[in-house]
Amino acid sequence: MSHDLPRSLAAAALVPLLALALTPAARAEQVLLQSSGVYTLDTPVTPFSAPGAAWSLSIVLDRRPTPIPDENFTFPGFTTAIPFVHVEMLVDGVPTELPRYLLLYSLAHAGGMDLIFGGIQVEPVYRFDSLGTFGDAYYSGSELAPTIEPGSYTPFHPEHSGQFVGYDNVRYYQAPSLITISAVPTPASAAMMLGGLVALPLFKRLRRPA
Repeated sequence: MSHDLPRSLAAAALVPLLALALTPAARAEQVLLQSSGVYTLDTPVTPFSAPGAAWSLSIVLDRRPTPIPDENFTFPGFTTAIPFVHVEMLVDGVPTELPRYLLLYSLAHAGGMDLIFGGIQVEPVYRFDSLGTFGDAYYSGSELAPTIEPGSYTPFHPEHSGQFVGYDNVRYYQAPSLITISAVPTPASAAMMLGGLVALPLFKRLRRPA
């Protein structure tokens, strides 16, 4: 009985993942971007931040997304604006205002990302509010046809921490939080994973001596 419990728990843990993979919105290739941390005490109160608050971020993206056709954010060689499949951000366990989209930067533009919230101002000063990072590029290919690359990324910059809250045209630097990007299983692979676990008890019974 006790030997069957870990297997049962593993099968149960796969059920939400299988449900995600089998939803109508699931596509052949998607990735999950995740991160979490604690805001510094000098962080301003915004729709997506608060001093000393714990935060977590979970974003599902198409691995080969179609960039948003916005002349203010998609520049070949520099930046690409990516739409979400699904996004959730929590601050002290409470869902925040939903961000508008994700802006990814090339290495030529210091890498990293901006998770953009609220209004965007172009004139007289170009600004927007965001949770941002510098460091590696999270994609390969051109900004007009990017491919999001799975991996673990730690924000960095030679002059500061590499991670910040941008609000009212001021950057409030934060402790770097690991950014992880992983593949979301396709419907077929998720079903095979669950099917394999279901078949294990039967396989064990067939091998058991009489």
